[in-house]
Amino acid sequence: MLVAIHNNERVFATEGGVGYCPECHESLIPACGDIYIHHWRHKPESICTYGAGETTWHRRMKSLFPIECVEVRHGVNRSDVLLQNGTAIEFQNSSISITDIKTRRMSVDRMIWMFNLEKQADRDQLSVDGNMFWYNRPKEIFHLCMPHLFWYCSDEMILKVNYMNDDIVYDNVTGYNKKITEGRCEKITLTEFVERAMKYDEQFKQPEKPPEIVQLKLFNINPQHD
Repeated sequence: MLVAIHNNERVFATEGGVGYCPECHESLIPACGDIYIHHWRHKPESICTYGAGETTWHRRMKSLFPIECVEVRHGVNRSDVLLQNGTAIEFQNSSISITDIKTRRMSVDRMIWMFNLEKQADRDQLSVDGNMFWYNRPKEIFHLCMPHLFWYCSDEMILKVNYMNDDIVYDNVTGYNKKITEGRCEKITLTEFVERAMKYDEQFKQPEKPPEIVQLKLFNINPQHD
């Protein structure tokens, strides 16, 4: 976790700092090394699971936003980022179920989803302008996250998916039908994503410069998963 509570205030981890878990209220240990994003962790004897298993990528994405917006509880959920205008942002580095997506959307006005495609490797792959990026989530998950769906490929390539369309084609090599998902997306940088998210409007506020639109194609390389 990035945010702890101390004297009824939200605090980031600092060397020698004091903080308590927002969920179990136990005293936390500040992890403030030179390599990873500074964060809080529970003591070894704790049974609280809040913040456990969080990846460096996940922490880094959250750290780009002001502390008052990070790890904010609303109803039964706690969003990675909850902006002052009611927009929630979820950074997804691991698998997530359709049920979890629906649950997280229930208590916020708008939700932006960013999936990390940088190092995913499973049955499907994403082709964008000749570059290959892997992902391991069913396409139904992506459809459910529209219209505010983003894919992280690198700091210089964030893809805002504008639309997706599924089709079935015959693969002459394997002899199986193959599901193809094609669409269009806008390419922005991570810096632009944060700037635009902070001044969000109904259309995810457009930048001053014309957006770079790229074609995208997803395809399943293991027919048994279609």
